[in-house]
Amino acid sequence: MEIPDDVRRFVEEAKRRGYNVNKIAIAKVPFQRYYYYEDGEYIGEVGEEIALETNIVMCHDDLCILFYGDEPVLVMVRGGKPQIRDAKEL
Repeated sequence: MEIPDDVRRFVEEAKRRGYNVNKIAIAKVPFQRYYYYEDGEYIGEVGEEIALETNIVMCHDDLCILFYGDEPVLVMVRGGKPQIRDAKEL
């Protein structure tokens, strides 16, 4: 299972901004389960407990958020041309 291109670009942008992130969780409809990746490799499906992780990108259909420590720091609106913003701007 591949990481979607927009999510991959979001992680690259986060790294360019100095965030060390290697964990990605992408919601699986109906959102009780997530596809989980570490270091770009698919690990498997996990439950909602993944939200307790730090330094992780969490994605749903229309939004990705980088949680660094316990704080949301970077947000991407998915669809069309993805827009990436610092969480403080929102």
